[in-house]
Amino acid sequence: MSDIDHAYQARFTEALMQAIMTVSLVEEPGQPRTAFVRSAEVIDAMLSMIALLSSTSVETKTPAKTRALCDRLARKLQRLIAAAQRSPSPFETINPELHS
Repeated sequence: MSDIDHAYQARFTEALMQAIMTVSLVEEPGQPRTAFVRSAEVIDAMLSMIALLSSTSVETKTPAKTRALCDRLARKLQRLIAAAQRSPSPFETINPELHS
């Protein structure tokens, strides 16, 4: 995980967001195009992909290495969530739990 190709990562992130929006798009006649992103399902699917991709990594060769990787990923995820919560959202949300 240390030698990150940032250009590849940016292209992949853009393609991933495009795929999420494409799958989530709902088009009804007379209504604006809207993407209803089911966060729980998307997160679960991405976790499954992380597990599949990580299973072939040298960083998961032993249970101890797997735990260390999971710990690093958890810390990074916490930082990314906090940063995203501090930033303006790139899209509008209609989640009522976020507006209470």
